[in-house]
Amino acid sequence: MHLALIAIALTLAVLWRWGLCLPMGQRSGASSWQTRWLLTISALLLPPLLLLTTALAIVGMGTSGTMFGATVSRGGYALSVGFLLVAVGWLGYLGSKGWRSQQQLRAYASISVPLSCSQTEAKMLPVPQHFAGQIGFWQPQLVVSQGLLADLSPAHLVAVLAHEQAHRHYRDTFWFFWFGWLRSLTAWLPHTERLWQELLLLRELRADRWAAQSVDPLLLAEALLEVVGSPMTPPPSGATAFHDDVEMSRFEERINALLSPAVPDQPSAVYAAIGLGIAFVLLPLLLIPLHH
Repeated sequence: MHLALIAIALTLAVLWRWGLCLPMGQRSGASSWQTRWLLTISALLLPPLLLLTTALAIVGMGTSGTMFGATVSRGGYALSVGFLLVAVGWLGYLGSKGWRSQQQLRAYASISVPLSCSQTEAKMLPVPQHFAGQIGFWQPQLVVSQGLLADLSPAHLVAVLAHEQAHRHYRDTFWFFWFGWLRSLTAWLPHTERLWQELLLLRELRADRWAAQSVDPLLLAEALLEVVGSPMTPPPSGATAFHDDVEMSRFEERINALLSPAVPDQPSAVYAAIGLGIAFVLLPLLLIPLHH
């Protein structure tokens, strides 16, 4: 019975990915930002969460007994234990990488940088390339490079730092650590990399929208153009960055969204689909009492 539960969970995970990725085949521009965010995050996260809850349920049932009249198997139990051990081990590895990145920040000098209405503390990365990002988990540290401080005008620097404050506001470093763990744990599922890249783009669009409330969107677009045109330092593990090395179409979408902001949509139908997905994720745990 355990092997049958694993097969059902795998089938549902794959079908959920395919079903939610179909509406994403054609982007409808910035007006569909909320719908795209909900579709992407549910398609990326719910399948691996279903596999995890299924493994937890099987381990909770043990290696003896029956369920729906069928006997449970040691093979399914062993697979579930192995999957959970890999998940915990990989989580520890990613956590240690993020912790080492935070520890390395202590060697950098602390400086004061301008925001739109105040000053904030940042660590200065002594490199000539352009970099601005948040490094850490729940309380990330702002990091800017010496090259960025030297090359950007004060107004453009304020715009870049407003974007980075948005990442701190949304706790992106914390949440995307967990999202990245689930993504890498089930990289073998269909469309994983496509969904991850889409989610990274939507994260940047959300930060741009938040920053545009306090700085001129045109200044932010100009700063993005200036940073893109210069050599960049790749972000370390557990970091957000003002700009990554991405396809030109994604860069153009950020510029267009800044220059032509759209009215948020109301993705009510998507909420219903996500509610159904959450029910499937919890279903394996609700089946434990049926094991005898």
